[in-house]
Amino acid sequence: MGYVVLTTPTMREAILQGIRYELLANDIGRTRLYETAQGAWMTWEALHGPLSRHAHELHMATWTCFGRWLLGDGFFAECIEFPHAPPPGGHADGYARVFGCPVVFNAGRHAMHIDPALLARPSMQADAQMQTQMARIAQTQLRALETEGAGEIAQARAFISAALHRGDVPIAAVAAHLRLPVRTLQRRLQAQGLTYSALVDGVRRAQAEHYLADPAISLAQLAMLLGFSEQSAFSHAFKRWTQETPNAWRKRLLGRAPG
Repeated sequence: MGYVVLTTPTMREAILQGIRYELLANDIGRTRLYETAQGAWMTWEALHGPLSRHAHELHMATWTCFGRWLLGDGFFAECIEFPHAPPPGGHADGYARVFGCPVVFNAGRHAMHIDPALLARPSMQADAQMQTQMARIAQTQLRALETEGAGEIAQARAFISAALHRGDVPIAAVAAHLRLPVRTLQRRLQAQGLTYSALVDGVRRAQAEHYLADPAISLAQLAMLLGFSEQSAFSHAFKRWTQETPNAWRKRLLGRAPG
């Protein structure tokens, strides 16, 4: 999804493409863009119950990075709102320095307020040919997900994705959420050529690749967000999935990111 967003002609189109293909990145929240005579703002709402502060802050940091890649260092939001409390220890001022704007905690919602004039500014990374190619690939992937989306497997993935930060997600919890007996869920997985452990691995890998794109998240934090008891367990699993260490994967990814 990243290159679909980064090759768009304007910031507005980047946000709209991000919304269109958001399901390819995660199924834990939905982004919306609002434009009125009074201003513009982007919100993000949880789909499967409350999200961790890490998820909210990652979403906001991701869009801040996209904005700066697209428009240069001059991109700053007018204000950012978080639904959660400020961090303990008096570190709230650091958020304003990172985001370059006032940050409001306990705001009751997740929102980024944007100067409407920035939405129409041309992107520094616009590439019509690449945009066409990446959008075609993203659309194919989205159709495949939407075809599957009506089934229990898609719902199971979404539930696991939202619950991982609390630790291991047992199959019994997923089955209860789907209102299915455990054996029925196992049979549904088997019919798709899956085991429950493979399903969890797939969700963890997708989230890991998403979080690794943000250099502000340490590997220890990432391991916790994915429900691993130790960073070493996460590193071992990631190398099993990708044949690369998380550090090597992150360096390779960020080395290719537009700058």
